[in-house]
Amino acid sequence: MNSKLPLHGPGVYLLTFRGARKQAIFRSVFELEAAPRLLANLPDCTLIAWLLDANSIRCVLRCAQDWPAVVEALQQQLSEAHEAIWGQKQQLLSEQVDVLAIDESAFLMDTVLQLHRLPVFEGKVPSAELYPWSSDRFYRLHEPPVWLDCEAVLNRLSHSRHRREQHYINVMEQPAKAHLNLNDGNQPMHLALARDRWMERHVGSQATIQTASTSDLIPTEKAWAIAVNIVASRFGVTVEDMTDSKNRRVYQRLMPLAAWLLNKHHYSLKTIESCCREDVDILQHWVGRAKADHPASLCKQLLACFADALEKPESVLPAAHVTPSAAPAMTGAMTTPESSETSNTNTDTNIETNTEANTETPNTASEAEPTSNAGADSEADKLLKLVQPTG
Repeated sequence: MNSKLPLHGPGVYLLTFRGARKQAIFRSVFELEAAPRLLANLPDCTLIAWLLDANSIRCVLRCAQDWPAVVEALQQQLSEAHEAIWGQKQQLLSEQVDVLAIDESAFLMDTVLQLHRLPVFEGKVPSAELYPWSSDRFYRLHEPPVWLDCEAVLNRLSHSRHRREQHYINVMEQPAKAHLNLNDGNQPMHLALARDRWMERHVGSQATIQTASTSDLIPTEKAWAIAVNIVASRFGVTVEDMTDSKNRRVYQRLMPLAAWLLNKHHYSLKTIESCCREDVDILQHWVGRAKADHPASLCKQLLACFADALEKPESVLPAAHVTPSAAPAMTGAMTTPESSETSNTNTDTNIETNTEANTETPNTASEAEPTSNAGADSEADKLLKLVQPTG
């Protein structure tokens, strides 16, 4: 696995997808011809270039949102298209996606030119224009399709709008070598093709956004405990079984959902790592596969429950996180209408009795509360220790 960290946020990315379980993504010419329009129709994205073969998709996209949402959208669209053609529903794309951030001003033009030349470098064709499954042929048109953003490259390639396509053709006919690393980029710590000052600005802005988006979040440990409880209760398993890595089937199926819930609410993978036994690379795969392994309706329900639970943790966590004053409210919320009416009647009848009791023994409640809180804190510690790594 690549030890470099991917960048996040809106921007230009080179995304590389491969087939799930090393299988082919495309089975027919028809699918290869339809794929560019699927890429162009991804939400909040602009397609700049692409290169396809039976087993992989390479595309350069300008994303108005973070790239994990784009990956999810493409996975869903490809699965639906495959089902419509072949009548089979299956996961087409591998969980591992290679993401390379592009410094648009300095590296976009060279990235697209090298992407178009890859079939030549790999010995598939003698000239880039002969390879049918890339965006190269559209860059050679006087009027390329509106759904392909050729302007971003052609404007940097030619200083004049006159016959820009011919200038592109002339450049592509010149001998060239693969001088860019389209897998790992040129940065030592991050997956990016960028200048150092661009990285400083981008990483700095990401830190600011991350701080702003997480400033109002509850502690990660508590959020993790909530997510684990929601998923465990939804699937009818205990927290012990779900968090036990020896129980491989349940662990590998449900733990990605808990990580996905936190990540969808702006908890970074690095902070999630501190709450479980897996590193960032594994968590990234978990987050990517969670929606592919479970129905969209279930994921939507879990996400809604998690959002509500973050505002009211006592509704999910055990009595450990419920204050004595909040406990009656929770109990009342779960009673039937008939029992609620009975409870209200009994409460009204006993108001005078309770008042007299409180007058005669004013310290009884205050003496009992510390005992209740002590038991609750003990249960809270047990829960947090259970869902956190044991070291």
